[in-house]
Amino acid sequence: MDKAKFLWLALCARLDVQRDSHQIYRMLADRYAEPHRKYHTLSHVEQCLNEFVQVRHLFKDPDAAEFAIWFHDAVYNTHSSINEEDSAKLAAFIARSLSLPNSFIDKVTTLILATKHDSDLQNNTDAQLLADIDLSIFGQTREVINEYEKQIRAEYDWVDLKVYIRERSRILHFLINKSSIFYTNFFRNKYTEATKEVFVSINNLQHLTK
Repeated sequence: MDKAKFLWLALCARLDVQRDSHQIYRMLADRYAEPHRKYHTLSHVEQCLNEFVQVRHLFKDPDAAEFAIWFHDAVYNTHSSINEEDSAKLAAFIARSLSLPNSFIDKVTTLILATKHDSDLQNNTDAQLLADIDLSIFGQTREVINEYEKQIRAEYDWVDLKVYIRERSRILHFLINKSSIFYTNFFRNKYTEATKEVFVSINNLQHLTK
């Protein structure tokens, strides 16, 4: 059994919802294997889970956070601006089918929406941690980040290059215009060079070719 599936089944066991757990994993794996995905694949989920393990003890509800990680990009359509909302709806639907409590579902929904990175999360430490996990790619090596940017471009290969550069630059500038890319001290301390790497990504956009 691969590590990702093992972690999913372990989560389901902790939540006491082993019914349909294998079927739900197959559904998630199929979604993350959609051909238009280059970065937002199961590998991204696994990378987030690797980060999560290091900060699990900091979450008030770590199981809700792990459930949210699994579903946060379950719906991914590059022609849509509401992927996070649709992913949250799917997560809520699955959680209800597993008879998980409404309080758990509400937490998962809030956490998935935090990965939209467009709202103030100052009053929700779990949401801050999850948002930081989602952006932890910018703390990786220059080589990994460059490959990440290539993968994002490949997912949006239908967008005119000039338009893509403008919109991608807007997103990256939004990140560096915050007081910090990361909300939490853990990730700020772990990835001290992240802001510089975002600047590098912005500069590299100017050299993109078809």
